[in-house]
Amino acid sequence: MKLFFILWNSMNPNIYHKSFLMKWMLFLLHTTFSSSLFCQQVGEFKKFLTIDLVGDKQMEMDQDSSKVATTYLGKLDMKEGGFHSKSISYHVLTQFTLVQVAMGNHGQSRLIFTDEEGLPIKIYTFDLPEELPTRIKNNGLTFGEITMRYFSLPDVFCVPNGACFE
Repeated sequence: MKLFFILWNSMNPNIYHKSFLMKWMLFLLHTTFSSSLFCQQVGEFKKFLTIDLVGDKQMEMDQDSSKVATTYLGKLDMKEGGFHSKSISYHVLTQFTLVQVAMGNHGQSRLIFTDEEGLPIKIYTFDLPEELPTRIKNNGLTFGEITMRYFSLPDVFCVPNGACFE
């Protein structure tokens, strides 16, 4: 093993420099993309939680030029745990993000449940924007013509067409 490193270093005298540059590039990529693409800012959804915005699509442009369409569906009352546990209210939003990639676009659809402060409680990622609910009716989520009531937030969220999402 030691012989391998001696041979490698003799063939690549700048191996330390290359390793240092690679680590630096990985660090920069991580810090650049982790905060903007993968993390939610505290209270990010609070600005959407007003009765005036129910059903209206709010369009935004992120720092990385992705287009984000967020729709506030309203409040939904569910149980905190089992059937006999206390009731809790969640604000429900749908969000579709369109990100420009090399040769086209990539979309991400999400169903978001927040608390009163706009902090995310649970976020489900869907395959297509057409699978997201469109409104709240009789304390249930409406998918097309079908309204489904959920008693609590499930680990896996299933919709009327049989698809399930985490």
